Amino acid sequence: MPSDAPSFKDFLPISIAVFVAMLGLGMLVPVLPALAARSSSSALAAGALLSGFGVARLISNVPAGLLADSAGIRATMGVGLVLIAFGAFLGAREAGYAPLVASILLQGAGGAVFVTAALTAFVDRAGPARRGTAMAWYQGALLLAISIGPCFGGLLAERYDARAPFVCQGVLALLTLGIVLRVRGEGTAPKRQNGPSLGLLGRPALFAACFMGLAGFFARTAAAWGLVPVVAPTLHGMTPSDVGLLIGVGTAANFIALPLVGRATDRWGARPTLLVTAALTVAALVLLAAVPQAWALWLGTALVMVGTGAMLPAAGSLALAAGADAGTGAVTGLVRATGDLGMALGPIAATGLAAAAGLPAVDGFWITAALVAGASGLFLAAGGARRAAA
Repeated sequence: MPSDAPSFKDFLPISIAVFVAMLGLGMLVPVLPALAARSSSSALAAGALLSGFGVARLISNVPAGLLADSAGIRATMGVGLVLIAFGAFLGAREAGYAPLVASILLQGAGGAVFVTAALTAFVDRAGPARRGTAMAWYQGALLLAISIGPCFGGLLAERYDARAPFVCQGVLALLTLGIVLRVRGEGTAPKRQNGPSLGLLGRPALFAACFMGLAGFFARTAAAWGLVPVVAPTLHGMTPSDVGLLIGVGTAANFIALPLVGRATDRWGARPTLLVTAALTVAALVLLAAVPQAWALWLGTALVMVGTGAMLPAAGSLALAAGADAGTGAVTGLVRATGDLGMALGPIAATGLAAAAGLPAVDGFWITAALVAGASGLFLAAGGARRAAA
């Protein structure tokens, strides 16, 4: 390894910042349904509140990347954290439905701005030779935070009130701001092109890499949030706590595998890593669909989490290689936007398409496997991905 290669100390400060900020956002997960019901008797209004966070993230990723290219990474992270803190303290007030919606929108947008800039910082610190490791560090910090955040949020809500996680989130955002202000060397992300980010999707290699990221997020959320919670109780008699443990074990397996994924991506290349892990994901989804046994549910869920968790950093590395002549922030924002689109569609589309076709929910695994396989075929057809990774 070259002497100037990034070390543990290079990634640790930003990893801590991502963990602390996302821990606070994760705390809101268990209280949002109750607050939605408390704030409005309309089911439509409650649904709009719950979806507002994802919508705000989706539309903020690309502008956040462009801001990182123009205003600087540290300044962009600071803007995101201020938005999160302001939204959190607004949500902590018992002021009715409209302020609560504004709180969720501000936190969704702030989270997107912060995380996009933080990922850009990881990538810039790593350089082209260590992008896989950088993506693994980023995803590990994010994954750990959003996995344990809901636990803390639930405890705070039970001990105090459903608004307590908002207060804690605001405090954590301000603490993270203090961490970010102390991080040195986070300047402006390299920018070589002034064209719009969405125009980059016209490049076949970059489009294919982003679509693989979308497929990875789609498969992950379709399985963990949409299909497993339905299939496990109906076919195997599992309780909600069993389902939580099932997904938790899969998440833990993903977290343990991340360092190996980062090293594999950097050593053998993002392209073969992406194809192998996509194949693993398809095989796991087929196992879940075809084998109605409890052991297959446990094994398949864990393999889906590991496979998709490996697809995401590899797809991001390839997208950055394919857009190497554009701004790092612009490409990072695009990668996150397409990933968030897959995350939003996964839980709805997999179960919805199965229901529309008159099929049982378990057949949603077949639908998800077909999407990942189709994305892999598109990726192979875009031969420029191989040249971009070279």
